[in-house]
Amino acid sequence: MKSLAIAILALAALAAAAGVRYSGARRNLETQRNGIAAAWEPVAGALDRRAELVPSLIRAFRSAAPHDAPVLQELTASAGALAAAQAPREKMRAYDRLSAALSRLLLLTERYPELRAGAGFQRLQDELARTENQVFVERRRYNEAVQKYNTAIGQFPNNIVAALGGFTRNDAYFKTEPDAR
Repeated sequence: MKSLAIAILALAALAAAAGVRYSGARRNLETQRNGIAAAWEPVAGALDRRAELVPSLIRAFRSAAPHDAPVLQELTASAGALAAAQAPREKMRAYDRLSAALSRLLLLTERYPELRAGAGFQRLQDELARTENQVFVERRRYNEAVQKYNTAIGQFPNNIVAALGGFTRNDAYFKTEPDAR
């Protein structure tokens, strides 16, 4: 009888310890998942700022090269897609599209030295470069938060807690093209 009571107490202690461990792991995973959302906000803000610069770039370019309208139309459409995107994956795709359009526009500016030499256009390029740097820093932080979370849910015993608690892997990484690194 005494050994049965000890066994029951041991099992109760073991269950309590497992519950505490489960609760702590779940809280940690939830904190990390929330950290991903928090890390995304500055990225989204920097991307929106980038999209806000596009109309000024278009105006400056249109004054020097009105016949290159297809590039300007693609730039306008891609900036609109970036501004309208909500989810991180959508924003990332729209960012890539806008980057490609901006690259084409900046290549075209090589044909117009008077445009490149203008103070207004130079100021816009500087602002775009600052915004790009901010995007780079913020997306690195975001990717680190995603990586930390994904690592945590893959480790024992967090993987059990993740499976029971509905925590799934987040693969919304901000990928960088090899030539852009």
